[in-house]
Amino acid sequence: MAQGRSKSNTVGDLLETRAPRPDDPPERVYNRAKINKAKECNVLGCRSHRDGLAPYCYQHRKNYRYWGHPTANLKPPRAELVSLEKAIQDWLEHDRLDRPVERLAFRKAWGSAVVQLRPSPSFAVPFSMLEGDMRYTSRTKAKIVLAWYHHKRGKPLGALMLRYMAVRLWVELRFQMPPGKTNATREKNYLANTLAGRHAVNQAEVFKHTTAEKVVGWEKPWFVSTVAEENLPAPITEKVTKRVGLTAQRKASIGRAVGAELRHAVEHALGPRWFTDSELMARAVTALTPPQILTNKEDTKS
Repeated sequence: MAQGRSKSNTVGDLLETRAPRPDDPPERVYNRAKINKAKECNVLGCRSHRDGLAPYCYQHRKNYRYWGHPTANLKPPRAELVSLEKAIQDWLEHDRLDRPVERLAFRKAWGSAVVQLRPSPSFAVPFSMLEGDMRYTSRTKAKIVLAWYHHKRGKPLGALMLRYMAVRLWVELRFQMPPGKTNATREKNYLANTLAGRHAVNQAEVFKHTTAEKVVGWEKPWFVSTVAEENLPAPITEKVTKRVGLTAQRKASIGRAVGAELRHAVEHALGPRWFTDSELMARAVTALTPPQILTNKEDTKS
């Protein structure tokens, strides 16, 4: 994970990220924030001003709170996730499911988890009901997205469970715990739910078609008027159809709910501590290790 260098990591800078104490008067908090905003961001090369009481600007503060580092960008590459999915399949085939009894038990548990995850076709409601304020809970919205994914798009739910497992392994090996935070397992589950749920929402293709007018040209008036406004060219428009999806805010909250449903399904099939298996972790580390590229000199020596 490529991370930039910070200007300083003193205890005073890290303490500035703490929340105000309950006994702090509002004037003191306001004055501290006003003084802090006059300083530059603590990330080397960033000239933006700090945000609130944090030692970073708004964007780097978001990265710090979300990823655990101000310059981190933890977006799993598709190639690494595909390698992890293959490692999981090899682990299930050669390590975990050696005997026919284990294979039968796993098939029953996995099928039961898929049935538990599969929503009713009635959840595939129109996009307007998901977009509007229908008082749906987060879990209901997650079922709506899964219904679009499975019933409308015809895609298998087992693929989403396998992708969640790959994402959870990737987070287990790549995630850096932010300083001052506790309960690393909760933070990792939160990040895995976010990444896996975002993938599920994108694959579900929840959208609607809307009609809008597009300017394709301009038409000049055929006469010259004494009124200046009448001499301006008039736009030539045509109606076009475009797709409108969920907003970023709705996609984030719904994605986390979908990720939570996938997590419960995987834990139903494999148990809550499936990712701590030593053989699975060894295969995952091997899958994420880049291959060694030998030069011509090293080839001749070998």
